[in-house]
Amino acid sequence: MDDDNGVKSDEMSKQQAKEEETKQEGRSQQESGRSDDEEEVTPNIVKSDTADDNNKESGGTKREKDDDENYDNHDCKRIKYWTAHKKPIAVPTEAEWYLGHKGDELFIRQSTEDCFNLMWEAVRKSKDEWAQKERDGHVAFVVTGAPGLGKSWCSNAVVWYLLQKQQSMWFHSASDKTLTTIEFSNGSAYPVVTDRPEADVLSDRPPAGTWFLYDSVGNAQSGQTQIPFTKQLPGIPCIIFSSPKDTNYRNGLKDMEGGPRGGKVWYLWLPTWAWVELETVMPSLYISFAGSRSRRNIDEFKEFVKAMYDIWGGIPRRFAHRCATFEDKGKDAAIAEAGLELQQQMKRLAPQVISMGPALQASRLDALHQSAERDSRSHNVSPPSWLLHPLPVESATETFREYSYRFCSRRAEVLFLDHLAKSGVDEIRKFCKEVFAISAAYGLAFERFAHFVLTRTEAGDYRWRKYNGSERHKLTLPKCTALPKCDMKTDLREFKEQIVTCIREQVNGFIDPLSDQQDAIDMFFVFKDGQVFALQDTISKTHSFHPVKILEYRKAAKEALESAAVHVSNDFFKHVVVVPTEEESSQFQLQWPTMPRLNSDLETVIAKFNEVGLEMPTRLDKRNKQDSRRACEEAKMKIPASITLAEARIKGAKADLLMQAKKEVECSTWVLDGFF
Repeated sequence: MDDDNGVKSDEMSKQQAKEEETKQEGRSQQESGRSDDEEEVTPNIVKSDTADDNNKESGGTKREKDDDENYDNHDCKRIKYWTAHKKPIAVPTEAEWYLGHKGDELFIRQSTEDCFNLMWEAVRKSKDEWAQKERDGHVAFVVTGAPGLGKSWCSNAVVWYLLQKQQSMWFHSASDKTLTTIEFSNGSAYPVVTDRPEADVLSDRPPAGTWFLYDSVGNAQSGQTQIPFTKQLPGIPCIIFSSPKDTNYRNGLKDMEGGPRGGKVWYLWLPTWAWVELETVMPSLYISFAGSRSRRNIDEFKEFVKAMYDIWGGIPRRFAHRCATFEDKGKDAAIAEAGLELQQQMKRLAPQVISMGPALQASRLDALHQSAERDSRSHNVSPPSWLLHPLPVESATETFREYSYRFCSRRAEVLFLDHLAKSGVDEIRKFCKEVFAISAAYGLAFERFAHFVLTRTEAGDYRWRKYNGSERHKLTLPKCTALPKCDMKTDLREFKEQIVTCIREQVNGFIDPLSDQQDAIDMFFVFKDGQVFALQDTISKTHSFHPVKILEYRKAAKEALESAAVHVSNDFFKHVVVVPTEEESSQFQLQWPTMPRLNSDLETVIAKFNEVGLEMPTRLDKRNKQDSRRACEEAKMKIPASITLAEARIKGAKADLLMQAKKEVECSTWVLDGFF
């Protein structure tokens, strides 16, 4: 992941933990409006007469958040995603967490906190609606994500949050075959915890206002049976923790969703772990996975985890899979075994994914997830879905029943594309057509597939249209050769050298900028006849637009071609936006242009006009404030009310540069949306 803050390579000291606890308490006081003199209620769990000795005490610091914060009143059909953007929250306790051990710390991810806040506010608003209608309704949430992500551990966090808010709950664990009730009564701050027979979920129902939590079966062991999620009465908020495989809960939800009670079901998709999150919890991972008596030090363990992350992505269960090898044989041996396993599994998976295409129907998705829940080393398992993270396609009619997917890592993507390249022409063409047809081939997956389609397949006919035009034309692209990546952040010398190489060696090539922060363009095509395409891949209906930067690339390409003695035509350079198949009613549009940073002097702006080959307006140095302000308004650039004449002229010149560049690039922009 791109985030790189919050790195912790050594175990957190007691002093650091104390400081963090003090900060957390300060935030809680500020958010709840409680003063230092006010007593804080810390809920403890007391055993009922029927509870057995396995019940443990649990508590924690109260963390109240503004209930109105971060609420987004989505339609019940909308699917919600998060990307974690801050460190996990450490919750130290002497409790025995669900699936954990006494004394374990619970790390709550930002995405989990967001998830709970959304559910809490949705239930609050639902209760308000029920009160107005004078009858309760149904509301349920499905918390899901990639297998091995830690959804069951996420349920610990939800229980902890509900305890802070003194909410009664029933917790049905289908994998443990247990039913635990946690009930606050008569205004007491101390809940009563009772272990009940699992079969009680079929014969009894929670009291009104009680939350019902259901954790679906994790490992699909042979012959294992389970009680699926059962329909709950109106007024019982339900939370289901499950893989996207919905066979364990869909019948129960079907009975609750819609109908006269107006039931709402929210589908909440948790992201895989970001590297910054794993770094933050590295000391605890070290103790949990390697063990306190490990022969390997934490620095070596961190290198091992980073290698596993690069291979398998942010799925903690995959790291544990190789910990025994790491401990016995060392980091290098564990990494080598994991890399070989990835290659072997992709060899089995790739033909089936190519056959399925970039979108998966629910029945095929079930097969993928059944394999993930078994031992992935078994040769009887096919395909191994550790390699794919399914993502739901948002649909008003088929909510959560159709999927695209993202590969677990960039390395897995590259391996898959290598297999795809070796397939038959018909298979490749069919798969690539579907890439453009499935608008939800999310982000990186679509971009990587689009790169493959355009550069590594045999010559094909694509369709494109001129920007702001509607007529489709045929474009025949030859198979291109990958050229060495070049750094284009500081200057364009390497870019120009690659263009000259293509012309002199008479090859069609493509250039990937070295930096993933490259402005404006994802990839360049250089054709041996002297044409240059600057490509931007996107799944959005709009995309950012950097016309001045694009003209800098055009000027550099022209200079390179001329140095190779090529006659440069007026239309040699094209800006091509690659998108999924367009609908006539919703065509791609460029966003308003972005202006690059320039030194704040008129000479620099004038020089930029000449550098990118634009005609400079006359007498920029003689312009008055009114004309400069008018130019800024046309370019939608802010200009302060109080500004000197010299500053106004500079602002006006920048506005002229931006608008001329916008018009120039729009004239050379084409939109490619699939095969002809």
